[in-house]
Formats: sequence, structure tokens, C-alpha cells
Amino acid sequence: MRTFREALLDRLAETGTSLRQVAEGSGVSYEQLKKLKQIETRSTNVEDAMKVADYFGLTLDEFVLGQRASSPSGIVRLLASLSPEARNFLVNAAKAQLAAEGDKPEQPQDTSK
Repeated sequence: MRTFREALLDRLAETGTSLRQVAEGSGVSYEQLKKLKQIETRSTNVEDAMKVADYFGLTLDEFVLGQRASSPSGIVRLLASLSPEARNFLVNAAKAQLAAEGDKPEQPQDTSK
């Protein structure tokens, strides 16, 4: 099983996200994340680990195990973290894609309410 540190490094590389962005978005200290990255510390507390995982739209298990947020619950969490406008845009884009594939007619809606 990989460590939280390895998972963090992998996620940073995959997404191109900086430590500073993770710190600001998750509420975890930049200095703490920096020490973790530079192996000055090998672990973090569970609460901060959960905050970092949540920043990436994942549960802690998904984050450490390297799973993508492809489960329905992961997708719902990602959508819930978006602004109403962005969520509405993505829902309408998905409906348009389904219509293009012939699954059902496009019916854009305002889901920001």
C-alpha cells in the first residue's frame, strides 16, 4: 500500500497542482505539506489528510489507493464542489452528449436552483 506522501506526490504530478494551491484550497498548512513533500516528516494527521483528499474530490481511501473519482459518489462530490453555474453547464453538456449519441433528446435545464 502506498503512503499518503506518495499519493500526494502522484496527485500533484497528475494534476499539475502546486503545494500552495493545495494548502490554500484545503486549509492545510503550506509548511506542513512542504515538509511532507521534502520528507522532513513522513506522515500527517488524519484530519489534514482528509482535507487534502477532499480538495481533490476524493475520499481518503480513494486518494491513497490511487482511484479516480469515477464512482457515482466521487462524481457527485466533484459536482457538489462546483458553483451552480459550472454545475449547470456540465449537466447540460452531458445531456447534449447523450443526445448526440442518440440515447435521449437533449433537454437542457437550469440545475442551479
